[in-house]
Amino acid sequence: MNRPEPVRWRMAVHEAAHALVHLVVGRGDLFVVSIEADTGGIVRVEPQPHVPDTEASTMAQMVVRLAGRAAEEIVVGDPVAGSGGSANSDLAIATELAVMLETCLGFASYQRLVYRDVSDRSHILTLDARLAAAVHERLEACFEQASAILKAESDTHLWLAKTLLHHGVLEGAELADVVAKAQQRLTVRRNHQPAGAAT
Repeated sequence: MNRPEPVRWRMAVHEAAHALVHLVVGRGDLFVVSIEADTGGIVRVEPQPHVPDTEASTMAQMVVRLAGRAAEEIVVGDPVAGSGGSANSDLAIATELAVMLETCLGFASYQRLVYRDVSDRSHILTLDARLAAAVHERLEACFEQASAILKAESDTHLWLAKTLLHHGVLEGAELADVVAKAQQRLTVRRNHQPAGAAT
């Protein structure tokens, strides 16, 4: 798709942040990183089979989801609405994960053993101020974690964004080579404990 260069740069900053933060806290292998899809940027991960989800790993997913918005704020100065809006957006999915931690997965900060089925996330967050505050606290912690990683790894993040901008799509052997180079450049310890997660 023919997009203006400033738009492509913002997309590269956003998607490179998802990829970089995934390398630090995520699980599974990067499968494709792209800014050429009709629907926008894409980062796809090949999940690790037979690995149980924990509070820490779920929080790590949230950190990765919020990394794109954090990167736009740090590098460009402000985020665009694309990180939110739809039910498939980064903000929506991160919020969904936080709600699940606080309602049905047994990791709530208040009444952790009470199971609550949540069919309408927006409705319950509107009605339950304590839940909304707990969810927001998790989101803020994960956003700050993503921002801290990106600031610590600023050079590597910008290098990855420029590489993605040049190629448009990274996959296969080309992506494997870029990932190997990015990992060599990283200074933050991989699988760093996400902020707010239990130890």
